[in-house]
Amino acid sequence: MRVLVTGASGFLGRPLVALLESEGAQVTRFQGDVRDPAAYPQGPFDAVLHLAAISNVARSIAEPALAWDVNANGTQRLMEWARGADVGRVVFVSSAQVYGKARVSPISESHPTLPTGPYGASKLAAEAAVRGYGATYGVEFVIVRPFNMYGPGQERGFLVPDVLHQIAEGKSLVTGDLTPVRDFTFVEDAARFLSLAARVPGAAGATLNLGSGEGHSAGEIVDLALRVSGSKLRPTQDPARLRPAEIPELVVDNALARRTLGWAPRVTLEEGLRRAWRAMTKA
Repeated sequence: MRVLVTGASGFLGRPLVALLESEGAQVTRFQGDVRDPAAYPQGPFDAVLHLAAISNVARSIAEPALAWDVNANGTQRLMEWARGADVGRVVFVSSAQVYGKARVSPISESHPTLPTGPYGASKLAAEAAVRGYGATYGVEFVIVRPFNMYGPGQERGFLVPDVLHQIAEGKSLVTGDLTPVRDFTFVEDAARFLSLAARVPGAAGATLNLGSGEGHSAGEIVDLALRVSGSKLRPTQDPARLRPAEIPELVVDNALARRTLGWAPRVTLEEGLRRAWRAMTKA
């Protein structure tokens, strides 16, 4: 199986590439800017897994034009290339942020898509490009909407690594709002999901939620991180860390993905946090 991966050097890309290669795939790591038509290699590819994006919500708020250009326009250019490059399937990694504020919980794929910020809006526009090229030019696709992922190697701008880094430094533990509830999936479980999405025949044309199906508040994450690290720090809230347009709850209904891919998470939240802590501290 020949596979092209964009964002191969990123947090999710690294374990995904390692998994694909362990499964016997011939993996090409995309080099360059996804917005540059000249950067794309020659096919054929059995699957293209498109991970490259501006994925940090805070950065998308600070630089909305860049987030739109990379996430929406970059995806359109990838689909334009794919329609003439002998590509078997495009797996597009979107985001649960396309749903906006939850009207019901847990969230299934039929939930309305009403993003509340530039990141979710850019991902929803990219989904439209994927579907439009699929319908018009016959490019086979799968759209994956991950909820929160975590694990070793994640950049500090996200909740889990930020908390773990502060604990490792041992000086203070400063947080934002601890009430939002999110659905956390260990990065290796997410990589396995994408590998299945690239090759399971029945997934063609599907939009699939990627998540554990369990909701945990930011406060629970802090408490578990303190437990696995053995730290005695006490969290304090900083009003400057409160985000505009915060979504109170994002928890996944993953029934469709379970049926379509035969996937289920294997790593519990506590075990995943323990692995992330050990990787950071080499403990």
